Amino acid sequence: MKLASAFNTILKRLRGDCVSEESELLFLRSELERLKAEREQLERNSVAQCYTRLFQESSSPLSQLILQIYVAEKPENTLTASDVLVHIKKVLSIFEQHGMTVLGRPGEIVAFDPNLHELAAPVCHIDQNTSVCVRFPGIGYGSTVIRKALVGLEENH
Repeated sequence: MKLASAFNTILKRLRGDCVSEESELLFLRSELERLKAEREQLERNSVAQCYTRLFQESSSPLSQLILQIYVAEKPENTLTASDVLVHIKKVLSIFEQHGMTVLGRPGEIVAFDPNLHELAAPVCHIDQNTSVCVRFPGIGYGSTVIRKALVGLEENH
């Protein structure tokens, strides 16, 4: 009888420990979910702040470009290329300050790199490091190539 009572006592304590551990596990899971949601919200806020800063810095030249689109559509259009270029250069400068990189300049001769370049015309085969001419610059951000530079074989230049 004593053995059964001792056994029941131990069993109750183990069941209690098990329930306590399950409760703690549920609490930890809910805490982990809460922390994940908090981190995601912080990331969203951080991204929104970056976009806001970028748009604030580029708002003046962008506003000018929007106005110039309106002016260009009028019959009495007096807009010149230099009017537009000054604002485009400002926008590009702001984007570069925020980490954008321009990959190549039109007319530049470079060694072909399939990670950075896309051929303008289909070619059966081109070796890496073959000289090519940049037709359209590419765009990068940090170590990511967002848009490869469009290139052609050098003799087509």
